[in-house]
Amino acid sequence: MAAVSGGILLKTRIFDLCNGRYANLSELARAMGVSSTQVYVVRQGARRISDRFIVGAMKAFPGYKLDDLFYIQETGDETPDEPDNGCTDEIVSLLEHHADMTYQKIGNIVGCSRQRVHEVAERTGLTQGRHAGRPALTDIPRRI
Repeated sequence: MAAVSGGILLKTRIFDLCNGRYANLSELARAMGVSSTQVYVVRQGARRISDRFIVGAMKAFPGYKLDDLFYIQETGDETPDEPDNGCTDEIVSLLEHHADMTYQKIGNIVGCSRQRVHEVAERTGLTQGRHAGRPALTDIPRRI
């Protein structure tokens, strides 16, 4: 059983700072080098802030310190200490509703790796039929 502790969230001030600097969130996303989807879902609070988002914010707001762009908010929630990155529910939802979407695309949307998406898909039984018509890696001959 995992230990539990009070939760914290990394929050951002970039949406307050972007007014006047960027015409819209799509322009902000381009300056950050991330997808506009990622910017929108972080703004809505539907996704936690990833390392890539932080690096992008630093690019989009040169001259600002990390503390100017981000802050920590205590949630008081009890959350498991096991790593999850807060993306499991979002991965499951995308797997269930977008069977045509690749693991890489889902990973890009939620801010985690393709491997993490695959692990969640296997654990939840949502891998069936996702690779229909494609050979399994074990079926591909390897060169030695």
